Amino acid sequence: MTKVAITCNGTDPNNLYPTFLTAVAALMWECEVVLFFHSAAAPALRPGFLEALPAHGSQEMAGLVRDFTELGGQIMACELAGEIHGLRPEDYRAGVEVAGVVFFFSETCDADLTYSF
Repeated sequence: MTKVAITCNGTDPNNLYPTFLTAVAALMWECEVVLFFHSAAAPALRPGFLEALPAHGSQEMAGLVRDFTELGGQIMACELAGEIHGLRPEDYRAGVEVAGVVFFFSETCDADLTYSF
């Protein structure tokens, strides 16, 4: 199975939409997908944040997040980012794993494709 690692670097729709569009497309091709949200992007993983974004073209973030979850994607939030923004593990949306960069690398060092948005 092809593994895809994607990092997200901000809470702006220009960071978030490409992250989830690419991830869902890869999952639809039956790839394993791991998203890692760096410090500037971690606040987007609070419950309701993504769903509140305005639609981007014909895509609504709520649908992308639902598809990503249903297709089995994995989301990690940088533990240092949580400290910077005062986010505790329980402050994130369901299914988010708080992990350090080293753990992210250990999970994705064999990725076939990598993207950063």
